[in-house]
Amino acid sequence: MAGPRAPQASSAFRLVRSSGAPPAPEVVVARAKPFGGAVRSAASATLLAVRSEQGLSSYVLVPDRRESKALVAALSSAVGARPEPVEQAPDLSRAGSVGWLVARPSRRFVGRDTQAGANPSEVAVLLAQVMEPGSFVAMSLRTPSSAEQRRVRRWFEHRLAGAQTHYARETEAVVASLFAGGPTPDAVSLLLGQLASALPGFDLETAVERSTSPAIGPGLVGAGVVIEAASALRLHHLLAGDAIGGLVALGGLAATLGVGPSRSRETERSLRSGVVPPPPRRSFPPRPPRSERTVRQRDQAGNLTTRTLHARDGDYPLARSSFLFGPAMVVGLVSPHAGLASGLAQVQVRRAPDALVGDVGPLVGWTLADEPVHLSAAEAWQSTAIVGAPGSGKTALVQHLFAWHCLERTCPSGKLGRPGRMSTLVCFEHKGEEGVSAYRRWASAIGDDLLVVELASPATPAIDLFNDAQMSAAERAEFLVSAMRYAYDDTEIRGRSTEVLNVVFTAALACPEEVALTTRDVVDPPSFVSLAHILLGSRDDQRGVALARQMERWAAEHIGTPAGAELADALSRLKIVYGESVTPSQRRSLTEAARNKVDDLMKLPSWWSHSRPVLSWRQILESHAAVVVNAGSTADGRLVDETAGRIVSAMLAWSLEDAIKRTCAGWQQIDRSVSIFADELSQLARSSSEVVEWLRNQGRSYGVRLYLATQQPEQLDERLRSVLLGFGTVFWFQQGNAAVVAQAVQQLAMTGEEWTAADLGNLEAFHAVLRARADGRLQPPVTIRTAWWDDDATRFAADQGYALGLGGGAVSIIGAAGAGTAGASSGEPDDWLIGAPASVVERGSGAAAPSAPGPLGVEALFAQTPAAASPPPGPYVSIPVDVASDPVDVSRVVDSDAGSTLVDTFDADEW
Repeated sequence: MAGPRAPQASSAFRLVRSSGAPPAPEVVVARAKPFGGAVRSAASATLLAVRSEQGLSSYVLVPDRRESKALVAALSSAVGARPEPVEQAPDLSRAGSVGWLVARPSRRFVGRDTQAGANPSEVAVLLAQVMEPGSFVAMSLRTPSSAEQRRVRRWFEHRLAGAQTHYARETEAVVASLFAGGPTPDAVSLLLGQLASALPGFDLETAVERSTSPAIGPGLVGAGVVIEAASALRLHHLLAGDAIGGLVALGGLAATLGVGPSRSRETERSLRSGVVPPPPRRSFPPRPPRSERTVRQRDQAGNLTTRTLHARDGDYPLARSSFLFGPAMVVGLVSPHAGLASGLAQVQVRRAPDALVGDVGPLVGWTLADEPVHLSAAEAWQSTAIVGAPGSGKTALVQHLFAWHCLERTCPSGKLGRPGRMSTLVCFEHKGEEGVSAYRRWASAIGDDLLVVELASPATPAIDLFNDAQMSAAERAEFLVSAMRYAYDDTEIRGRSTEVLNVVFTAALACPEEVALTTRDVVDPPSFVSLAHILLGSRDDQRGVALARQMERWAAEHIGTPAGAELADALSRLKIVYGESVTPSQRRSLTEAARNKVDDLMKLPSWWSHSRPVLSWRQILESHAAVVVNAGSTADGRLVDETAGRIVSAMLAWSLEDAIKRTCAGWQQIDRSVSIFADELSQLARSSSEVVEWLRNQGRSYGVRLYLATQQPEQLDERLRSVLLGFGTVFWFQQGNAAVVAQAVQQLAMTGEEWTAADLGNLEAFHAVLRARADGRLQPPVTIRTAWWDDDATRFAADQGYALGLGGGAVSIIGAAGAGTAGASSGEPDDWLIGAPASVVERGSGAAAPSAPGPLGVEALFAQTPAAASPPPGPYVSIPVDVASDPVDVSRVVDSDAGSTLVDTFDADEW
């Protein structure tokens, strides 16, 4: 097999900054399209980023063809650069190690962030942060053949299950190969991995490859010897055995000596000689993907037979080291606005304020002079904002703050302002399993109990939006529509849409189950959302009419009952849609806008299902649970529509605010709290500041602490952005938007110190400027390198001043007053939990305060929670029990009001 040939690139240009600010992301995307077309005309090009001691430099290498002039001009326009001809390209042969990216798609599709709203130039920003002097990243480009583009589109359409938007569909798409060089193999692997994660919209699993290991050669030699021996024993034909054995052994010898044809070896030789090879082509056509289908055919006798063709994913449609990219995905590699970064040399070393040096709260990092920096736990009620570009370190900081709260729950310090054991944690996560797994690892390592609620997975509980079981159907419908209006843009649900949504949801919520079950094609009992969908004419007008008439008949038959009266009231409201004088055409016009909104909710059918266990925010808050709401892809591989995930997440945030108002009044005075974490604020509140503003301004007495991050504050509603940046603590990580940087500089100067755009523009990854409050006043901002514990819970706990371990601790036994111990079994705590699902057992290093609930054993509790179950009304009791005694007899603990036993006897050794 012949190795890839070097491109005939005879012209090289260095891309330097043009005057003015870098182009806006949408401008880069628009201008990248002509560049993609120019690559197709010129047939090939190479983009190159080289890191020296002076900084990052960007180049484009093009063949000596007439069309190359347009290619260089289009690229320069896209990234806001001025091309300067250079006599020769940089020497790449000095890299200590080289490697390249190869596709390694799994059977389960792994989604990434979409291109929408992403800034392509952030790729170069990331490279400036992670590349070491002497390293390089190169991307060779060529025109895809029509067969390649057709195969790639078909392959992605199969994996994406019919999605209509994907970069593989772009007509200006190019084929690319990605290479890197660095001082060590690990540095190369890290660099290529970071590059793959930074490319906007890139959604393939990849691996890093180098030339074939010499160890393969001796193995092939040995295989040849075995074949020769087998032939001598007449296990095979002698001549055939000699021939096969000799060929295998010869191939092994060639591999051992590093001679003979090998694509990977030729690729490495090209890179080590300073030549970037072009993207290779497949040697053989790939097997196409297919869906499962049944084939009918007749045999020679004329008999009809059927057989099933099973689904298959098909082969990766390109050569392993070739990828199809949209042009906007690649141009950011050579954006010059991140180049020539001098790193910390232009970032002033500032001392940490004395109020943040001591152990006043969570350790978040160190100054550039290695002074520890803490956040003030006593000021946490003023909330924390984290602003940073992708890859800057904001996600890790959010997770570390969550982990610190887990430490306080399991090993409460009792220090001033610390949340302690009486702390509810609610995390909103949109990155899917990748983000959820980090929370899960930290909670598990620290010994805390974490519940994961996934919007798209019926294997996890759902959270009930309605916080008051006494609300009528009309009141619940009004609450629901208010939540939807918060989740959508203000202009999307107005006037008639609001009225129609209110009446159809009122009818759906009042509809009895026996009527709901009369709808056609029902396996699971219909939810109120699916019933509203039918009433809005989602499938056909006749089905909606039939449901409305069936409800009318039921209401007439049960008019003397509360349910019948409520349904009759709902139907009277529904007449604006299903009145006798309303024609099908009028009904379609009335319901179209509202139906589009319910279409989004129906993209998550299992979330509304009656067969799914349901928890209330009240249960979560009162039990001091730690919960992650996953609005992204699930652990079992279910993908979530991005719009639906954002809408339902925002509705849950609206409902959580209402639940806090109802449940948490006066919590601050009794040292109880609820901490809310979100890695991307826009998922909870893109167009309205209402929830965040209330939680920030009125949440203090309710024990609310906010930890909210965003990577694109300029895309937030203006009032919401103002509220966020007014938080007591703000972390400014690296930013690529000049307007955001200017706003940050203005805010940092509030204490009288001088700050410049360079102080933020030259930040490296995991570095931030911190502006915080402590001792009741705003402290001078300071540049810090944020801490990184790499999931090492023991070191994390030690650095935070905690000691993990359960020896000699205590068990808090919590039961709902009056719950009794029905079904409890002495000596069997698991049975006890099953028998009393509202009871809680939690093990820790200290005891909970009397007469207040402690952390919830969520996995034990929620596994037993039936669908639509409501928690016991309380009050709750909690007693500390010394686990040193054996057995622990707590059967005498009773509810003083009801006189019933709350817990039974169990053996401490079993815990």
